[in-house]
Amino acid sequence: MRINLGDYGGKTAESLLKEIGGALRKNAFTVFLFDEVEKAPRYIQEALLSVMDSDTMTLAESLNGSQADGPKSFTKIKTINASMFFATNAGQDKILTHSNIDPLELRNAMVADGFSEFLLDRCRDIHVFFPPKTREEFRAVAQVTMRARIKSLEEQKNMRFSISNEDEFLSSLTDKYFNPRSGFRGVLTEVDNVISLSLANKIAASSKPQCSFLFDSLVLESVAPKFNIMPRGVGFHN
Repeated sequence: MRINLGDYGGKTAESLLKEIGGALRKNAFTVFLFDEVEKAPRYIQEALLSVMDSDTMTLAESLNGSQADGPKSFTKIKTINASMFFATNAGQDKILTHSNIDPLELRNAMVADGFSEFLLDRCRDIHVFFPPKTREEFRAVAQVTMRARIKSLEEQKNMRFSISNEDEFLSSLTDKYFNPRSGFRGVLTEVDNVISLSLANKIAASSKPQCSFLFDSLVLESVAPKFNIMPRGVGFHN
């Protein structure tokens, strides 16, 4: 069962424990995957300690529906057979910049990124997993992201755009961001920023030729895409 702890901001620890207890009531051998741990408030993360440190948990349920201050029933639920796994991006910057990271340094980096030290120290093992990626896969993701962003901007601006240097632009992004150990987050952010800024520059320059933009300094060494602006309904061409 996957539980996104990032969704528990502003919620009570009791609501999380009820979700866990409800799953264990149906299946005592439930395998839990708690995702985005570092995004949850500390009190949410540390509420899990009561489940991890005991063989049972007590689930309180109101006897009068949603009346929080009404009479309650209390049910003991076994937790000893449950399995818990935690997924997080905490510490990823340290991982990506150090090929052989010291376990204590990794732990401290994860805590600094929002993972509760009390919960982290209760975990038996920490596994770092980055599925290897090829340059071709990375470039394909950049291309799909670029085209999706252009389509979205076309709908917003009621215009049609084409890129005359798509291959050069994608190759530049790949050269800058490709890392077989990391994900695609950097390229997705870069594509979105560069496409938006390039189009804003092109549109502004076409309507106000006297305006000047320091665009080259904004693309951070990536090749800027060269756009052609066309009236709505005209097909793409290079």
